[in-house]
Amino acid sequence: MNATAVRFWCAVCAGVALVPGQHESVTFKARVNRVTVPVVVRDREGNAVGGLRKEDFQLFDNGKRQEVAEFLIGRTGGHVAPAIAPARPSSAAATTGLAPVSPPPPIPDRFVALVFDDVHLRFEDLVPVRDAARRYLATSLAPEDRVALLTTSGKTLLDFTQDRARLDAELQKLRPGPVARGGAEKRCPEISFFLADQIDREDGPGGMPASYHPALDAAIVEVLVCYPNFPEANAQQLALAAARDAWTSGRFESRASLRVLSALVRRIETLPGERVILLVSPGFQLLTEHHAAEMAVIERAIRSGVVINALDARGLFEISPAGEIDDRPLQFSSRIQTMQRERIQFREAGASASAAVMFDLAAGTGGRFIENSNDFGGAFRKLAAAPEYVYVLGFSPTGLKPDGRFHRLKVRLINSRSRTVQARRGYFAPGRELTAAEMVNQTIEDAVFSREEIHLVPVELSADVSGAQLQVTARLIAIGNPNELTVIAALFDADGNYISGHQNVVQIAHAPVEVRAAFDAKAGSYLVRFVAANREGQLVTAASGSVVVP
Repeated sequence: MNATAVRFWCAVCAGVALVPGQHESVTFKARVNRVTVPVVVRDREGNAVGGLRKEDFQLFDNGKRQEVAEFLIGRTGGHVAPAIAPARPSSAAATTGLAPVSPPPPIPDRFVALVFDDVHLRFEDLVPVRDAARRYLATSLAPEDRVALLTTSGKTLLDFTQDRARLDAELQKLRPGPVARGGAEKRCPEISFFLADQIDREDGPGGMPASYHPALDAAIVEVLVCYPNFPEANAQQLALAAARDAWTSGRFESRASLRVLSALVRRIETLPGERVILLVSPGFQLLTEHHAAEMAVIERAIRSGVVINALDARGLFEISPAGEIDDRPLQFSSRIQTMQRERIQFREAGASASAAVMFDLAAGTGGRFIENSNDFGGAFRKLAAAPEYVYVLGFSPTGLKPDGRFHRLKVRLINSRSRTVQARRGYFAPGRELTAAEMVNQTIEDAVFSREEIHLVPVELSADVSGAQLQVTARLIAIGNPNELTVIAALFDADGNYISGHQNVVQIAHAPVEVRAAFDAKAGSYLVRFVAANREGQLVTAASGSVVVP
């Protein structure tokens, strides 16, 4: 953050004294000593269920029951930041330099990042979902919505915008873009990353005995379906060569897809309001080495309040028992006929494994995963928004060791009544203990980039323009017991991008208290975010307001 761009001070007339040496820039570090678990409960129709209480949930860490120390109920949608009143009466608006306070400017309140998995999408799957996305964007954007188009191959088609014509034009250009293969057409033989990984496991230490290699047998059938006249004796060599190529390219492409998602979460975590990533993909396989990166994406999304939704672009599909590349009957030995059944089993297992990563990303962040449906238009309408109700369970693991190991989580609903529970499947223990100050700092960061309103201490926001500066005043109406507060003011532009902010620690003597911030601001619409937390990290105030600088 740019500390020189904002001056932050307190009104001496309000009984507030600065603590010497504690004026500092805002710096944030990751919190890992507390585990946060977003939970979405859905009914039989797939609708999010509200009205549940803390007592309705049980939480288990590696099978051990944990005490839910925090229980929050989030409800999304419909929030628009109120206009900040001028510091002087509205009749003096012309002299303050501020635009009239009504109506408030259309500060973006919802950001949707459409991520097309062009690395793994085939053209025949891409076209229907692309066209459904075009129809959705042409008819469903609100004035405060912003949409970005990205791909897992690393190409950003369009940053956040409301320009429907540009969105449509870029979507029409979308094509498959594998990053480790020489084209998006079907390969022959069709050796999937999943099947190649199974072959790799069979050939590794502790694998199957040499007399039985079901994954390799399935790959041999893939060769013979692709080349019916190929000698059976030579099919194994070609199958192994194709498997090595599929494993190398698949490993690279899965890692690249996770990197794109990680970078995207980092990009949009600084945006205010509702932030949704909509991943459109046929799914992709993850190796054990990828799981830490996958959990890191989920962890950061949870901490930032980013929801990841996912759509299986394959729609309704089934694994056919016949050759999908060549439907002519196989004219081979009885052993090959038996191996054909193994081939189908591996294809089914691979399809499930490919969908697992999308399920994990969605369930782990409070999102939704839609599969086995050709209603792509309906899917976009459902997935472009965050779930209406999200229950956030927070706990401090008992006996947690900073050893970096994976912990499995299970959330159980006491009275399910045909309801399903979506929650993250686990987390990695930290590599070290965090200090209390680091955890407090993280709590404050989460509040700054949120739109949640907290008024344990009531606050009134007012604004004025003096020269080239926008001056914002936050008046805390009641304080209660004398306390030390960490206060932050942050400024966001009309597209929701963070501009600058600063923090200070103040000693409270009595109320009311006025805390002021001055920002260098050009003409335009802005969102101002004000957050105050006590020494223990409890948020006492979190408020937003919109303002226009003419």
